[in-house]
Amino acid sequence: MSERQKILVPRFQLAPHPKNSIIYGTEDLSGLVDKIRESGWVKELVVSNRKLDETGKYTILSGHSRNMACDILGINEVFVEIKDCQTEEEEIYWILIENEYRTKSNYQKVKEAEYWQLIEGKKARNRQLSGLNNSQPVVENLPQRENGKSRDIIGERVGMSGRSLDDAKFVSGTIQTAEEEGRIEDAKYLKKLLNKSVSGARKIANSNFLDKSDPQLRDLLMSGGITAERAIELADMKIEMTSKLIETLFHQNISKAAEGLSKAEIRHVYGLFKLHFPDWLWHKNLSDRIAAVRYLIRHPKGLNLWRAYFCSNSARELLFNHDLEAKDIYELCRIFGIVETFENKEHAAALLAEKLRIVRYAETANI
Repeated sequence: MSERQKILVPRFQLAPHPKNSIIYGTEDLSGLVDKIRESGWVKELVVSNRKLDETGKYTILSGHSRNMACDILGINEVFVEIKDCQTEEEEIYWILIENEYRTKSNYQKVKEAEYWQLIEGKKARNRQLSGLNNSQPVVENLPQRENGKSRDIIGERVGMSGRSLDDAKFVSGTIQTAEEEGRIEDAKYLKKLLNKSVSGARKIANSNFLDKSDPQLRDLLMSGGITAERAIELADMKIEMTSKLIETLFHQNISKAAEGLSKAEIRHVYGLFKLHFPDWLWHKNLSDRIAAVRYLIRHPKGLNLWRAYFCSNSARELLFNHDLEAKDIYELCRIFGIVETFENKEHAAALLAEKLRIVRYAETANI
């Protein structure tokens, strides 16, 4: 594989490589379009001339998004850097190399691994043939780095451990099966879960969760409110996700958040939370609720935050009497949905005190 000079070509002579969309899918072009429009410059595309004689077109190896952005902007000519590729494997090699430093999802890493496996497999066969022709043991022709397990070598290529790669491959196969069977929503959900957690997606793919779960249970798992094991268990029990059950699961989640904390005051905050579960918390999405509770439990001034919460109907100054810093008051404002721009700490405290005065629990809490 050798490089050739960069030349200016009309875009009608460019064709996307079919494997690129399989590996990387499609992406939002709006930012790229704006950037090219503002700068008036398009970085050269990398192309292969392997099929030029056959089709009259260069095959794009790197720059598919740039090419589509040019189409939107009406740019008809671009500079290209030509790679002299003899086989499709060489083209795929350049696609992978040119995308080496892009940010990739777990699903994209799995697809990359599949094609690295193809390339490494062909290299191994060529080494084997070379070794046989030279009457040398094949293993002597292998670089030391490649004497290890194949999965670990490929995993290192794509930035995953060998075990995680195996799990991700299993999930990818399940996604493909779901797509082939027309279960598009299941495939989309599993792909999103894979990009969030390889191990969690592996457990879900190896269960009947997708067949038995309802939308609420799926959302709860995706948000991190419960583990994959618990989600599978609930799906098997065929329990309807009522608000009461969601509350129970949420309490279990904050119980785990409080584990291992030694400070008595923070444990006391957890006790207060269980006794006085605020109604406002149920009007936020699950991930926000979990974040808020963890903040209140784990924060070094957790007890002071709760005292401020329960006592603020008496006097705004109580927010300061417990050594709350500005960041603490701002965080409480965020949790209680106060989104105004604060002039200072005192202004934020005044807004927070007014907000908390109308909370019923502030009138009944006994602290």
